[in-house]
Amino acid sequence: MLTAGAVARRLGIPTSTLRSWNRRYGIGPSDHVPGRYRRYTQADITVLATMQRLIAAGMLPSSAAEVARGQAGRTTNARGGRPDAALVGALVQAAHALDTQTAVEVVTRVVERYGPRTAWEHLCRPALGRVEAEVVGTGRCIDVEHVLSWSIQAGLRRVRPAPARAPGAASVVLACAAGELHSLPLEALHAVLAAETGRAVRMLGQDVPVEALRDALDKTGAAAAVLWSQVPATAQAAALRVACDRAATVIAAGPGWAGRRLPRPAVTAASLAEATALLQGS
Repeated sequence: MLTAGAVARRLGIPTSTLRSWNRRYGIGPSDHVPGRYRRYTQADITVLATMQRLIAAGMLPSSAAEVARGQAGRTTNARGGRPDAALVGALVQAAHALDTQTAVEVVTRVVERYGPRTAWEHLCRPALGRVEAEVVGTGRCIDVEHVLSWSIQAGLRRVRPAPARAPGAASVVLACAAGELHSLPLEALHAVLAAETGRAVRMLGQDVPVEALRDALDKTGAAAAVLWSQVPATAQAAALRVACDRAATVIAAGPGWAGRRLPRPAVTAASLAEATALLQGS
């Protein structure tokens, strides 16, 4: 337990800055009792150090505080709401700087504080949209897009899973169609299912051949399967038929399936929320 002065010396910042961060952003001693001297725990100091580093990397203090508070909370969706819009800019800025450490930290803390569903819809998708617009508009920033995608994937994979269902509960298999390399939306669905349902989720990832999908469904006896296709060229009816022969719930997810006739019982899902609802009911 350290005093404000000792913490300020350790971090190399004025004591007045500590008081300002506590007053403005709620970043302070976690067990402060009014009328007594403030005492900081090691966990409090870690949060302060995170905020200090993010500000030094160019993040606004308000956004840095939100990320740092997420580090302290670590309770999925405990506070509800949604991340500050400035965090989208902070994530894009980190990607432009090719700063994967900061980008992953922003995604991770938002996932921890608000849950993966809110993080995907209100942080990751807007950030991806901004960078993709730059790529289309200028033909550049492809390196930025790759850094952002990798950082989002890394942050989503750190989700805290919900307590597992009873042993033997039906599992879900997630796979990208053969030739499909665009897997981020499937990563988001995986994180949401892990955090919210407690079901066993088998992620096969990118470019899954029909034969591999068949083997996975046979091995797991999965009750549900999601096959992602980003573009029409990868939307293969053969893969859906294999899934429909083996799983009670089959979801053709992604824009690649638009306008296609699907074998029964396959259905399309136009959004993360729709796919999650279909799987929660299966």
